[in-house]
Amino acid sequence: MIDIRNIEIWEPKYSDKTVLIDPRKVGKHNVITFTKGTYKGQKYYADEQTILDNTSTSNGKIQCKVVPLSRLEKMAEPEGQI
Repeated sequence: MIDIRNIEIWEPKYSDKTVLIDPRKVGKHNVITFTKGTYKGQKYYADEQTILDNTSTSNGKIQCKVVPLSRLEKMAEPEGQI
């Protein structure tokens, strides 16, 4: 069985275009969906190693991986959607 995780993020950090991801939510394959802001509805893909290879920082409560948006692969929009 393929381990695909869906991770919802509000939006990338505007100042440096990074995403904070909780490493406990990371699986072999990850679909990151943005739920707010100018990236709302956009989906990106990252494998486990791409996320875990990044540095960690606290979001105020837990340690998160700081993933540059440029390291994520934008997923294609389904046919018929703009």
